[in-house]
Amino acid sequence: GGIYSAFPALNSANPTPSATQIANENRLRAEHGNVYPQVGQPFKVGVYGSNQADIYQGFYNLGIPLGDSKWSVYSFGGYSRKDILAYGFFRNAITTGSNYSPLHPDGYLPELPGRSDDYSAVVGLNRKLAGGWNLDFSTGYGYNYLDLFANKTANASMGTASPTDFYVGRSAFGQSTSEVNVSRNYTGLFGTKSFNVAFGSQFRADQFKLQRGSAESYFAGPLAASSGKSPGSNGRPGIAPDDETNATRTNVGVYVDLESDITTRLLLTTALRYENYSDFGSNVSGKFAGRFKVTEGISLRGSLNRGFRAPSLQQTFNSVTTSTVQSGAIVHTKQLRNDDPRLQRLGVVEKQAQRNRNERVGVEPQ
Repeated sequence: GGIYSAFPALNSANPTPSATQIANENRLRAEHGNVYPQVGQPFKVGVYGSNQADIYQGFYNLGIPLGDSKWSVYSFGGYSRKDILAYGFFRNAITTGSNYSPLHPDGYLPELPGRSDDYSAVVGLNRKLAGGWNLDFSTGYGYNYLDLFANKTANASMGTASPTDFYVGRSAFGQSTSEVNVSRNYTGLFGTKSFNVAFGSQFRADQFKLQRGSAESYFAGPLAASSGKSPGSNGRPGIAPDDETNATRTNVGVYVDLESDITTRLLLTTALRYENYSDFGSNVSGKFAGRFKVTEGISLRGSLNRGFRAPSLQQTFNSVTTSTVQSGAIVHTKQLRNDDPRLQRLGVVEKQAQRNRNERVGVEPQ
């Protein structure tokens, strides 16, 4: 038979329904919101693969001399927008299931749209002095936010009081940088073929924010406790007040970089960088590298590096609830921010900065 009507006349002699039976079944399917396609059409239980995305973007790059002052002003930046559409897992029509909603008695496939906007701009001044020194001063700012939604779904714990479309919340990241860079290339200094000197400083400020969604997107309704129904918008639960964050960090760094072609065959380079993070303290990192041309076609290379990387604000402070499949059932899982006391009770330590050392030796064909 059909999903909403029986086909009682079907038997081995008459294995297909009549045109009237098909028309009646199709009418009932349409009245139930076309959760199931017309008779004979394939039923897609889910939509899989990469997200659908419509992308719009534009960029600029310019430089303008400032009269006869030998200074030039430059700027570059851009804007991009992404309209994204993804899908959750199909929620079936079993009334005892934790995701069942009477608003979708035939089951439902959550639609999960989103919009991401990203913009950045840098403005700087540079000039070359008479002595051969290059000066560069710049400042820039970039910002990205992602607004998330959940449509054609339900908060199962709210029963018939649930909306079907939800605003899930916003995640955003902004970064501003200001830099001073100075460099000069010498010819014949200390008897070398070339000798390049560069040094400078950078100030950086980062901000990461999570903003709550609509109350119904994270609310635990009365059916959560009484009937075991899932709270929050199914497919993409909302950012709750406990998940909200507004984390900031500043970083100051200075560096010096030296590179020289000692001879036509031997190149040596070294660099040193000092940084101070408002949340991870200070660090000194550096490198030393060299290249020796054995012949015009073969060179030997080697390097020694000491690196440092502080965890990003998103790694430390992101908190999100997602849907996964466990033991054949769709369940909500929670990612806790790193400083959550519940993690500490489980023995999870606070994030540490990453420090590494790398040595490389190799042969390079030219």
